[in-house]
Amino acid sequence: MKCVSVCRVGHRIQLQVINLKKLAPKLLLYKSTLMEKTYQPPKKSTARRSNRIRGNDATRRKIFKAAKIVLTRDGAQKTTIRKIAKQAGVSAGLINQYYGTKIELILEIFKAGNKPLHEYFRTHLDQFKTPTDLALGAMEVYLTREMQDPELARQVMASSWLWGPEDEGKFSSSLEELISIVSTALQEKFYPGQEFLTVTATYTLSSIFVGVLRMGLQRDWPTETYLSVMRPSFVMLMSGLDEQVRQNLIKDNSD
Repeated sequence: MKCVSVCRVGHRIQLQVINLKKLAPKLLLYKSTLMEKTYQPPKKSTARRSNRIRGNDATRRKIFKAAKIVLTRDGAQKTTIRKIAKQAGVSAGLINQYYGTKIELILEIFKAGNKPLHEYFRTHLDQFKTPTDLALGAMEVYLTREMQDPELARQVMASSWLWGPEDEGKFSSSLEELISIVSTALQEKFYPGQEFLTVTATYTLSSIFVGVLRMGLQRDWPTETYLSVMRPSFVMLMSGLDEQVRQNLIKDNSD
């Protein structure tokens, strides 16, 4: 039965990879800017937004923790700013001043996962022997965070189904930060000067990861199952990236 289940999952992943062709126009739009940028760790903004306050860090952490509790307990659709305020022991108006909307608060929960990933590559980059090892290492770090609270991960993903274009735009900037961390690590270790290809490959990796994560969260998979399901797709993708880079180098040398 386990073999049948994994085979079915593999088929679904293949369908997802096929659907990734739809991302091609968007990736081409990113090309001109991505080829000119080198990833730098995110810097804290010193500018004050008109409807936000930096405020007290302890209060900010209390609101953040309360939001995770309410989101896990009540689900994405039933979570409200008022419920989060009650859990945190603050006013709803104060939460609006600190974070703005419920969606922006949920986005902060998502962005929190980027910090350990950046630190992981900073300290472990030299240990990877192959691009596939690096890709799986990145996903394992992110997966470890999600598995600390699977229900919270479920509800953060569920909330994304309700987002409008503006919210999707805010999420895209957070996703691009995550993509930059992984693609820059691939460039530094294996593919120097191949920014567009590594970014394109990392978008594909993240799409595979999200698809597998959604299935696994519904089935309460252990970490080992996630990695065993993702590995074949990652191997194929990294093999394709290797070949594309090889062809680029041949073309560059012949010009």
